[in-house]
Amino acid sequence: LSTPLPENDPNILEINGMLMSPDGKSKLAKVATPLAVPQGGMVALVGPSGSGKSLLVNRLTGSGLNNQENPENNLTIKIKPGVKVGSIPSSQLTTKAYTLRQYLEAQVPEFKILAESNNESEELGSILKQTMQAFKLEELYHNLDNNKPGSVSGGQWARFALMCQMLAGCKVLILDETLEKLDTESRAMCVKQIEAYNETVGASTIIITH
Repeated sequence: LSTPLPENDPNILEINGMLMSPDGKSKLAKVATPLAVPQGGMVALVGPSGSGKSLLVNRLTGSGLNNQENPENNLTIKIKPGVKVGSIPSSQLTTKAYTLRQYLEAQVPEFKILAESNNESEELGSILKQTMQAFKLEELYHNLDNNKPGSVSGGQWARFALMCQMLAGCKVLILDETLEKLDTESRAMCVKQIEAYNETVGASTIIITH
């Protein structure tokens, strides 16, 4: 169940309750006290494999198990009105049908509208180029139509997908083991980009890790 948070609340998102497996035999995710995600902040969800972290992510993004599938589920999510939640697929294979440009257009429809109208926007193109440079993805800029998520490295995909969520203006970024795909230098760079993004637009980040 999801209910809105007041506009003046210091948190952008609150999670409370428990999510059970469909057969009721295991607690897939349990938040004993409300997990508060402050606006502009960064929160880590840590737990072993099978503890329900990814399923909790699915609930936050509007998919996965719901309370009606098990009467013992009492998970509640409170979020500020109008907040867009963005998550990065943990597997490149989930988006294997897309080219990188198609994935970008799916996340940021403005790019698709411009392409279909043959109305090239210098400003939008400049924003994309500068952002890809900031994420050290210059080599992919001229190959968006030729590359698919599965044809680039795991680190490149993680950086590209994160960049797309930021361009889409998501106010809650969910990184499901995304940073673990990166080397030390790329991880530090992405954390810096996330911190700057959070501060600039008042977004919040949830990092899922072991």
